[in-house]
Amino acid sequence: MNMKYFILIPLLWIMTLISCSKKYMVSEVKNGKNINTSELVDPDFFFQKRMENRIKKILGRIWEIIYEDGQYVYFGYTKGDSHESMYMETLYRVEKSSLEKFFPGYKWITGIELNRAVHQSVTEKLNYNSTLIQDYKKNWKIKDGEIQVDLIWIYSMDGGSENQKKYFLRFSASTLDLIEKKVLP
Repeated sequence: MNMKYFILIPLLWIMTLISCSKKYMVSEVKNGKNINTSELVDPDFFFQKRMENRIKKILGRIWEIIYEDGQYVYFGYTKGDSHESMYMETLYRVEKSSLEKFFPGYKWITGIELNRAVHQSVTEKLNYNSTLIQDYKKNWKIKDGEIQVDLIWIYSMDGGSENQKKYFLRFSASTLDLIEKKVLP
């Protein structure tokens, strides 16, 4: 068999696989197109994905609500280099009525806002001269209309030893107001 066929056949096979992968263009979904092939998920899946959002310096790369109708909220993880090229590899949908009961602030509360609220709730005045290194380890869930956060705040000042404080925080799932702050042993 000719050597060029050994290269050409696998190359064509790879190109076919790549072209078969479905991409949902954000601009189309925002107009209600291609929503019938979305994957149905539960409200907790939606909450956990939206909590993964972080501040980015690039376009996309967040879990974003793309479209809503009377029955569903459609969302996905956006990618792309410009607004025109934004796409998602998977489009999800969650029942709107269930989501509104489970997570009333679903339209605006993401990991970005929750991280700000957590930081503001536990930050205290520390005496350090030049360097503060800190990290937060968080686990969150929604229960009874509240976002509950188990938090370990790890910090080091001026190259000293590592310290940590543990907290249990409760926020309103609709307003993100702090309901309870408990320092744990």
